[in-house]
Amino acid sequence: MNIIYKPIDWYVEKLKNKECFSLGMYGDGEWGFILGSLRETQHGCPCPDGIKESLLFNSPNYYFSVAEVLKNAAWTGIGEDRMQKVLDELKLDIEFHEKDMWDTEMKKGGLTSLIEQLRKMDVYLIGNQMLEGLTFLNPQKIFGLDFPDWYTGEKMDVMVEKILAFGKPGVYMIAGGPASCILTQRLHGKIPDSWFLHLGSIWDGFVGMGSMRGFRGEMYADPIKHKAWAMSNLKGVVEDWPFPTKFNP
Repeated sequence: MNIIYKPIDWYVEKLKNKECFSLGMYGDGEWGFILGSLRETQHGCPCPDGIKESLLFNSPNYYFSVAEVLKNAAWTGIGEDRMQKVLDELKLDIEFHEKDMWDTEMKKGGLTSLIEQLRKMDVYLIGNQMLEGLTFLNPQKIFGLDFPDWYTGEKMDVMVEKILAFGKPGVYMIAGGPASCILTQRLHGKIPDSWFLHLGSIWDGFVGMGSMRGFRGEMYADPIKHKAWAMSNLKGVVEDWPFPTKFNP
């Protein structure tokens, strides 16, 4: 199973140079559904239709992303052998990008170059309405997903039609959980001069979401530590950042 490392500035340079691409992440949740070891989300919602088949998606400038750590079965419950078996079954040889690079940069205050570049572009957010707190990205529009089951029934079709009807070029940041990789693929290449980026939960800490993850939970319990972390990513971008006082677990 081939996973290559691309530094954050590799992606930032593509944004600067107007080289359009899309990125879909496959973390433990996505692979849990693909392998059948996970039947529903933490909110009791079903496996996204077609998530295993989404690995067959093949289009120029679309990148698959997975974490190297998932190869360790003892640590993650996934394991390289199980993932490779799926790829062999589908007759695939995907060059994955290292997914955890994004979390590593987020945790150490390494998102600044990305944020600075996004502020020079038209940014549209697709996800929880709480993302409106990402004011430092100067988002032009927010497409609110109907959580937690936004991808069930005809809901994803409706959202895809809504976004395509909007149709303005720019950077579409997608944060909708395990079905985000499918939404990213359905939008990829459909709006000229656009990027569709599923970057996991790197924005959650700025708006108080996802406290179930230890790193964010610890920060939310310590407002001083929380703010210091955020400003490490926003150094030179904003003078101050007023954090929400009510967090969504």
